Amino acid sequence: AVSDLNAQIIKGEKAVSISHTSAIPVLGIRNVANGFTGLPLIDPQIDYKGAVDASQFMTDGKGQVYLNATVNDDKGNKIGTLKTVLRVAAQANNGVDSNVMLYASSADSGFFGGLPQSAEGVFDSGDAYSFARTLFPGIAETWSDNGTAYAPGNVGQFDFSSTANTYHAYYASGIPQDANLSITLDQPAASDAIKWHVSLPITVSYN
Repeated sequence: AVSDLNAQIIKGEKAVSISHTSAIPVLGIRNVANGFTGLPLIDPQIDYKGAVDASQFMTDGKGQVYLNATVNDDKGNKIGTLKTVLRVAAQANNGVDSNVMLYASSADSGFFGGLPQSAEGVFDSGDAYSFARTLFPGIAETWSDNGTAYAPGNVGQFDFSSTANTYHAYYASGIPQDANLSITLDQPAASDAIKWHVSLPITVSYN
C-alpha cells in the first residue's frame, strides 16, 4: 500500500493533481532461482479488471498505458475517478537463442493482458530492467541473462511451453515518478480535506 499522497484541493473544485517523489509499484512477477523448465499451460495471464486496456499502449517506446481507477472515500463509497500512466517492463529468455522485451498479442503468450499487444508499445531499452528493479528489487535476485544477450530492438512474444528450455522472465508494472495522479471528483469538494483511497484488484492466472 502507498500512503501520504496528499494535495491541496479547494472547496467547490472537482479536479486535483497529485505528485509523488518515487515510482509506485503495482504488480511484480519473477522467476524462481535458477529459472524454470518450460511446461504447457503455464503462461501467466494478467487481468487488471478494466483499469488498463492492453490494446491502448502508447507507441513511445516506454511501455506506457493509461490507468483508470475508482476513487473511494474512507467508508468505501465511490467519490470519483483517478487517471494516471502505468509503465510496464517485461523480459524473458530461453537460455538458448532469445532474450527479448515482451509484448503479447494473444492468450498464447506469457503475461497477456498486462503487456502491449504489439511491438510498438514495448519498453524496448536497458532502462526497462532498471525500472523493474526500482519497483521490485527482488527481481534482480533471480533474473539472469541465462547465456543470451539482450540488445535494444530485441522484442518478441514468449510462451513457456518447451520442456527442453530453462526460462527466466519477469514482469513489473508501476506508476513512474514523473506521472502525476489526476483525480476527478463526482461532486465538488465539500471541504479542503478529503480522505480517499484507490484499490486495484488484479488477477494472475495461468493458461
